[in-house]
Amino acid sequence: MSPDLAIAYALMCIAQNFGSEIVAILHGDEAKAAAMTGNNDVDPNAPLEDLCLAYESHHFSGLSNSLHAAGICLSILSFLSAITNIGSVGRLRNLAWVPPLYYLSAWAGHFFIQKDIPAVFSYGMSFRGWYAGEYCSMRAFFGWGDRGFVTLAEPWQFMATVALMAMWVIANNGSVAPCPSPIKVKSIKSKAA
Repeated sequence: MSPDLAIAYALMCIAQNFGSEIVAILHGDEAKAAAMTGNNDVDPNAPLEDLCLAYESHHFSGLSNSLHAAGICLSILSFLSAITNIGSVGRLRNLAWVPPLYYLSAWAGHFFIQKDIPAVFSYGMSFRGWYAGEYCSMRAFFGWGDRGFVTLAEPWQFMATVALMAMWVIANNGSVAPCPSPIKVKSIKSKAA
C-alpha cells in the first residue's frame, strides 16, 4: 500500500472515531456541542423518504455540496478506471482510492465548512442504514428526488465542482487516483536496472 493511500484510510478512521473532537479543534466547544446533537433526525431505521429528507437537510452549504459532488465524480471515475484497465498495475490502486475519494472530500465539507459531523456517522451504523443513506446521497446528487438536484442546485456549484476535480487531477499528475510522479517512477526504474 502506498503511503498516500495509507494516510487516506487513516484519516477516514480518525474522522469516524473522532468527528466531534475534530469539530471542536476546528471551531470550538460550542460547535462541538451543536454537532453532537445535529444528527438526531438521521435515523438509520427511518422510512426511506424520511431518511432522504433528513439527509438533504444536513447538506445546506453550497461549497460543501461542491466538495461532495467532486468526491462522488472522482470516485466514480476512479472506479471506472479500475474496471476498464484490466491487467494494469494502477487498477487496484484506483479501486482502493474509491472510498477515500468518495468520503474524505464530503467529510472535509462537513468538518471545515458546515461545522458538523457527517450524517453517515449516524445512519451508517447498520448495513440497511448505510445503503439507504448512500441511496439518498445519490438521489440528491443525480436529482432523482422531488426536490431535483439538491447537491448542485446552483450553476456556480457545478463550476466549483469542476474546478475542485481539475485541481485534484492536476495535483496528481493527470490521474484520478494519486500515483507516483513520473520523476519517481523513472528513478525507481533506473535503480532496478
